[in-house]
Amino acid sequence: MEQMEGFFHHIAEAVFIAEPDGVIVEANPAAVALTGYSVTELKGMRPWDLVVCADKEEIQAHLASATAGEARTVWRTLRCQNGVTKEVSLRLARGHFGGRELVICSCRDVTEQRATQTSLESALREMEDLKEQFQLATHTTPGLIWSAMPDGHVDFLNQRWLSYTGLSMEEAAGWGWAAAVHSDDLLQLEGYWRAMLVSGKAGEMECRLRRHDGVYRWFLFRGVPLHDASGTLVKWYGQTTDIDDRKRAETMLNSEKRMLEMIARGDDLTAVLERLCEMMEEAFPSTLCSILLYEESTQKLWHATSSRLPGALVKAVDGALVGPETGPCGRAVHFQQQIVVADIETDPFGCLYRDAALGSGLRSCWSSPILASNGRVLGTFASYTRKPGWPTPREQRLAEQCAHLASIAIERKQAADDLRASEQRRASAVIEERNRMARDIHDTLAQGFTGVIIQLEAAADARGQHLEDEADRHIARASELARESLAEARRSVRALRPLALETRPLVDALAELFQKMTSGTGVQARLHVEGTPRGLPSGWDENLLRIGQEVLTNTLRHAGATEFETRLTFGAESVQFLLRDNGRGFDPLARHDGFGLVGIHERAGTLGGTVAVEGGPGNGTRVVIVLPCGKNAE
Repeated sequence: MEQMEGFFHHIAEAVFIAEPDGVIVEANPAAVALTGYSVTELKGMRPWDLVVCADKEEIQAHLASATAGEARTVWRTLRCQNGVTKEVSLRLARGHFGGRELVICSCRDVTEQRATQTSLESALREMEDLKEQFQLATHTTPGLIWSAMPDGHVDFLNQRWLSYTGLSMEEAAGWGWAAAVHSDDLLQLEGYWRAMLVSGKAGEMECRLRRHDGVYRWFLFRGVPLHDASGTLVKWYGQTTDIDDRKRAETMLNSEKRMLEMIARGDDLTAVLERLCEMMEEAFPSTLCSILLYEESTQKLWHATSSRLPGALVKAVDGALVGPETGPCGRAVHFQQQIVVADIETDPFGCLYRDAALGSGLRSCWSSPILASNGRVLGTFASYTRKPGWPTPREQRLAEQCAHLASIAIERKQAADDLRASEQRRASAVIEERNRMARDIHDTLAQGFTGVIIQLEAAADARGQHLEDEADRHIARASELARESLAEARRSVRALRPLALETRPLVDALAELFQKMTSGTGVQARLHVEGTPRGLPSGWDENLLRIGQEVLTNTLRHAGATEFETRLTFGAESVQFLLRDNGRGFDPLARHDGFGLVGIHERAGTLGGTVAVEGGPGNGTRVVIVLPCGKNAE
């Protein structure tokens, strides 16, 4: 018994001994240390005096349920003598001691343990909340998000990824996601992904991903590794971003660049326009395109390319008249704006080739006018589809872009044709003038000199026969023939003067010359006169006319300009002649082949004037001639 009492007093856990009705009859020192009450104070107290948040009946039920040999554990909050509460674990057991039935309650302070457990439970709850928030965020994020194990086995795909591809999580898990990748890109993507797994480094690659409706779009696949504190790879996280619009824009930019290169090289117009149609059809595979050229003299439209359109429709459209009820292309030219026919069959404005279009399986058409830089209609760019409907904004933008490129190509071809025809006319005029001069020389000067020689030879013969009077008559006739030939020579020289200056002043001659040279080209010429026009010294008007002609010719042939402006200023001390274009320009200080600039400087020099040439690549060209007059001329 003494040993038991020693054990009771030295045990580390607080022990209370109570009657079955709960009255405490004994407590060890550990119980005193736990509660702060003395043994004397504890004796006579009941458990409900110490336990918080538990009523008398509940505690009595626990005491009554305690059985001999089998301890029962409960968790309670204990209020100490100083008011501090502690979390304790109570083990209740019933036993017989000295003929008395008592309840033994061992009590262990678990405040820190419970606090730790509570913190752990709270942390777990927070982790669950974060997990739910993360899943909610990933499922609602616009991007397609995924994660994978270190070996590349995909274990998570957000809802947007699954909804986009139409695959379930079970189908896409592991390597099942590969079923949504375009077959032309799959081998490269798988190889790149395996290389990332080996290197453990982040990477990205562009591939096409199939949408749930079977449409493929370009995406950027990005993968980033997650390492733990020791550097071990524990997870892969990634995002698949839609870049289809950017890829299409890059493709269109490259296509436009190639088109401009073709135009700049002077490639065949038909080849350029066919490539334009192919560019639209590649961007929208369900679309068929055609380009029609407008013949202004007949007001008809003609196909400019070997279109992929069905032959029956090409035949029906070729030579169609322009008007408000002739179909989308004819209306586009008539109204000079884009015309959209969403359903050819029900088009309220009618269509002369409706049957041909419907018979070819085409149901909608939108046509954009091709306009020159001066607003003149050159033709139309038309797109046909097999389903009724309106073009998307992207389709409209691309159609307008193709129409603009077509206008550049057509205008360049027309300008080249006009320039070639102008050069041919000019060459023909030069040859004709040379032939006329040759005829004049032959018919007047040569024949006159021949007559002079004959008369002189006759005079010599007469002198040899001492027929002085007859010799004098021959010499007189030779002199008369020489004077007549001189008169004819002067007439021929006068004929070399520009006809334009024979009947009109310089200003009118310049205006007529510029109008004739630029007619039918894309260049607009303007002539401004400042001051009061007056008669100029001999040779000035002719040289200024020739200078204007030379500068305008260079503009038409080399500058690629749309504007040519001249300004003739009559001042008191000088006459200034300014010529300017908005073309590509050139370096006046660089070496140039040809006689143009040299001829301009020589003409101005013969009149005592100066020439200034200004310009640079992309800045146009400016030529200023200043001829002194009055006191300055001296």
